[in-house]
Amino acid sequence: KGAVTSVKNQGQCGASYAFSAMASLEGAWALANGKLTALSEQNIVDCSVAYGNHACHGGNMYNAFKYVVANEGVDTEQAYAFVGKQFSATMIKNFRGAQMTGGGQISKGSEDSLL
Repeated sequence: KGAVTSVKNQGQCGASYAFSAMASLEGAWALANGKLTALSEQNIVDCSVAYGNHACHGGNMYNAFKYVVANEGVDTEQAYAFVGKQFSATMIKNFRGAQMTGGGQISKGSEDSLL
């Protein structure tokens, strides 16, 4: 409870990978730290291209997470708001909202792996 931000609108930008990655990180960060922080999908759209994503033309969560790990975090939504198109990559570490050090994949259909 209290680990999910409100529904967000990606508009015409094909960045569902950024929205799903940030939603899962928001929840994990809230559960680990007791504070729900909205994270910047725009930061992922703009800056994760070098990790294999394609800004508003698609990508995947794994590449978004690779960016977050390599850059020691992701900005808050408040500091780096979503605008629905790609701009220059400008991670502002003073406004970092969450970090992660790694992750993993679980087997399809394996509820036990979630525990």
